[in-house]
Amino acid sequence: MTPDFDANIFLDLVDDAADMVQSVSPDGRFLYVNRAWLVTLGYSPGEVKDLTIFDIVSPACREICMEKFRTVLSSHQAHRVDAEFLARDGRLIPVEGMVRTQFREGVSFATIGIFRDITDRIRAERERRRIEEHARTTELLEAINRLAGGFAHHFNNLLMAVQGNIDLAKRYVRNSPKVLRHLDEAEKSISYAARFSREILSFANMDGQRKWIQLVELDSTVASMIEILRGLVPRSISMQHESIGPPSTIPADPQGLRTLFFHLVLNAREAIGDREGRITVRTGRMPAQGAYDQEGHFFGILEEKDYALLEVEDNGAGMSPDVIQHIFEPFYSTKNPSRQGIGLSSAYRFIMDMDGAVSVTSSPGAGTVIRVFFPMRTVPKPHANSFNINTT
Repeated sequence: MTPDFDANIFLDLVDDAADMVQSVSPDGRFLYVNRAWLVTLGYSPGEVKDLTIFDIVSPACREICMEKFRTVLSSHQAHRVDAEFLARDGRLIPVEGMVRTQFREGVSFATIGIFRDITDRIRAERERRRIEEHARTTELLEAINRLAGGFAHHFNNLLMAVQGNIDLAKRYVRNSPKVLRHLDEAEKSISYAARFSREILSFANMDGQRKWIQLVELDSTVASMIEILRGLVPRSISMQHESIGPPSTIPADPQGLRTLFFHLVLNAREAIGDREGRITVRTGRMPAQGAYDQEGHFFGILEEKDYALLEVEDNGAGMSPDVIQHIFEPFYSTKNPSRQGIGLSSAYRFIMDMDGAVSVTSSPGAGTVIRVFFPMRTVPKPHANSFNINTT
């Protein structure tokens, strides 16, 4: 240290630093923290005197941080530390920093650490991954749409040719009941295949059916659908509806909304299987940031506003992250191969058409929560002085 060095100037610079600076004794007590440290974690200088480093580390990484702290104390090198601090109000703050130990006569007497709050960086990285995943899924489904539409049209032409030949064959075997029965069975298969082809065309938005967008009250629509779907759910599975916010009105195709809900409940039922279980349906509202902050995989992009929420939770088998990435792809299934189809893919297409988004939170053995977010619309109330004129 040079003779003209003023330690007070150095301390002022540290105290004004934007990053969190702390000095900790070998037993974990705080010897010094700067202003940014106090502001970020929400403590007063008086409260810091009664804290140890282990009080401000989240329980999830406490054991790892304790081991890291012991390593730093026995080393003469600086160490990178990634941790999660626990603020006074309970918030978890991800941080990264560098820590090294000061020694006196070969004995460690304090650690000096500089940490940076990386919450905004992690949020931006998550947003980047969400946008990339949304683009990837959208491009994949668009490619599948084009393929499915072309396939369905050609498939329909083949079915028409087969049906025509069956009609002709029936004319020549009218006196042969056994042959007629076989031809009737073939017609049943054609009818099933035609319905399947229409589903593919609908998924590809090439069925020529016009979507009737109306203002739909989400809570009451879901409540009425639950009563209808109870017959499709075994008695071993309980199903209930919870309203977790004020009613929400959304612009949607009512039939598409009912189909979406049907596929979500059917997926939950199949995840539970034959054992006892529960399906909980929730409707309410959630801000975009709240939607993004949910754990799990997020599909879609939301604006900064409130959204209507449709949530279906089950206590079924759950899914791994690899499976979640594919669940909205057509004909993808981890259950019964004979039940593969385009149910969840159609649901996803409907959500995207409604400018919504969907998140999936799940892990093996822990069940699944699927949350769907819809843009809301308000129905204007009539003015107090408005009146109707009825003409006859």
